Amino acid sequence: DRCGLARDGRTEGFILPPSGWTREFRGELSWLWRGFQARGFYVQGSRPKGMFGAPGELQPIANSGEFRRWGGSLGVDRQLSPGLWLHAQATTLTGSGLDRFNALEVGGLSGSGLAGIRSHALAADRLTTARMSLTLPSGPSLRLTVGLEQALARSLDNGRDYRFTGASASGDLPGFGWFTACRVNLGVGLKSDVPGVKAVNGMFTFLRVF
Repeated sequence: DRCGLARDGRTEGFILPPSGWTREFRGELSWLWRGFQARGFYVQGSRPKGMFGAPGELQPIANSGEFRRWGGSLGVDRQLSPGLWLHAQATTLTGSGLDRFNALEVGGLSGSGLAGIRSHALAADRLTTARMSLTLPSGPSLRLTVGLEQALARSLDNGRDYRFTGASASGDLPGFGWFTACRVNLGVGLKSDVPGVKAVNGMFTFLRVF
């Protein structure tokens, strides 16, 4: 089954969508009360009309270039003990007029991406995520947040739902030798319904304060 998984390498003669301006309007509302957070957004935009695809398999830009995205999230922060914080959040995203070039992002370390899953792992038009993280008590040279993330994404190509699970770690660790500190932003893929997209991704940055 095709599930929107990005192909390795290039397709001979593949025609990319036409270049041009993309216009976008975004509205967003958020509410915060005693550690509870609620957020909702709506995006409406348009991009150049045209065709894309492999020779003999050309398809038009969805909805003549008109697209919409909307979604929201609910979250809560709670202090479990001095310096130890729990954060939990659920997010849902969807839209219309989407295709593989403006689909919802499933993998990656930023935004709605899932840690430990490769970017563009799936071309999705609906994405629901749940995240839970712990911020550990910090010290003079330690600041670390670890988390577990789960996502359910619907493929643009076949309408099937796929599940993904990842773990994340971010913050600052004690330095060594010449380095004052080590900054980490790391994701590890734990489970995926799509073969070959689990990964260990992220970065380590070694810092020296003068």
